[in-house]
Amino acid sequence: VTTEYEITNTARPTLSGTPTLGSAQQGTAGSWTYGPTSWRIDYRWEYSADGSTGWTDVPTSCPGYSSATTANPPGAPGALYPCQALVWKFLRLRATASNAWSTGANAVVVHSDPTARITPADIAIAPTYNGGGTGYLSPYWITSSPYLLRASGSATSMSGLNGPYGVATSPDGRFAYAYFNGSTTIRRYRISQAGDLTFEADMAAVTGTTGCRNMAFAPSGAYAYIACGSYLTTVKVGIDGTLTRVGNLSAGGTSFGLAVSPDGSTLYRGYANSSYITRYLINADTGIPASPINYTAASNPRDIQITPDGRFLYVAQYSNGRIYQYQVGAQGTLTAMSPAYVTGPTRASGLAIAPDGGYLFASADYATAASQVQRYQVNSSTGALTDLGAVNSGGQQTTYLAMSPSGEVLMAPSWASGTLTPYEVGSGGALTQRSVQGPTGSNPARIGVARPQLAVDQFSAPTTPRRDATMSYTLTFTR
Repeated sequence: VTTEYEITNTARPTLSGTPTLGSAQQGTAGSWTYGPTSWRIDYRWEYSADGSTGWTDVPTSCPGYSSATTANPPGAPGALYPCQALVWKFLRLRATASNAWSTGANAVVVHSDPTARITPADIAIAPTYNGGGTGYLSPYWITSSPYLLRASGSATSMSGLNGPYGVATSPDGRFAYAYFNGSTTIRRYRISQAGDLTFEADMAAVTGTTGCRNMAFAPSGAYAYIACGSYLTTVKVGIDGTLTRVGNLSAGGTSFGLAVSPDGSTLYRGYANSSYITRYLINADTGIPASPINYTAASNPRDIQITPDGRFLYVAQYSNGRIYQYQVGAQGTLTAMSPAYVTGPTRASGLAIAPDGGYLFASADYATAASQVQRYQVNSSTGALTDLGAVNSGGQQTTYLAMSPSGEVLMAPSWASGTLTPYEVGSGGALTQRSVQGPTGSNPARIGVARPQLAVDQFSAPTTPRRDATMSYTLTFTR
């Protein structure tokens, strides 16, 4: 028997959003018929390991989780931001509609279709120099919305080593390496698929003075290059992330700029308080750079960026606020374009390039006023830069920039303001500022960006395989 007071669902709730950690999952109420009495819907987010059985309420620790109810007329549920506990799980929304007639066991319960598996998000690891004392690493998920979301858990303290100046991540996304202004030690962390950082080891892998300013990986991940003081150290990278020093160069002064060509054949290094950058050829067998050639880049070069196709190179020049532009020839030789430079932001310092090579962004290491992020279009044929204007960086002294692997989010840490500003990168290189973040500690420095992956750490097979026997293989994964 039905009455005019009963509730009937005519269309189930639906879900939208990118199914990755930290990205907003938004649900609808669905469609209902109901009587004249007041009614409400109770919403619950649920997860399952296989998408069909064992559905369980999502932990309340997940950002944006809400178990609140909505009353007459019922509205949509709040957005959920999947947390670490939900990686590789399925999500769905449960809606329970009730009124004075349809209540308790008689309430109407419906579910949305499940999402696809929640996949890991790209990770931004923001170090803070913290006045040269004990700094911190603050991990963030890079999401489609809200663009930067603090990963669950507290920031990682860098106790024992002072003044973290930056983070570099291995190309496979498994390891993060912190380098320091006050030490030649490199600190290694393992990155989980959920963005957790696990300390693994301190490695005295660097020769020379203190004052580490940059670390760059060969695209293969087999070698890395670390600039500390006037020294450039080459290290071999083991499958377990260990660093073994295999070479050392002493030349020039402190290096802010360090870049490896996309094919791994050449290394470029800029020297602060000088007027040139140096090109090295990288030995394919040993990873050691040699055969240096110097190129003029005016006074005090900072960051160096190479287009993904390896054809063009750009240098931020601090003293006069310029961006120098070069064409890259055989064996990494550089030819200055005409004009040799374009106007950059005051005290140009940080550079970031879009993954498709279409746009370049430059920041200002300027502490007395709000800094700017300058935008340029890259001519795909000539590499020449066209100024597209600037946006406010959201803080003062934006020394470095970082680009997400997808090219959808640009990140601008402001040293003097202690903030981290994300921008949505839109059509035509447009930048739209999103919610400013506050990493733990002061003086945010060079950010490391990673795309965590499921990694095979070990593979073992029978020592004496037999054709007439079943063989057992063992794979050890790290998530």
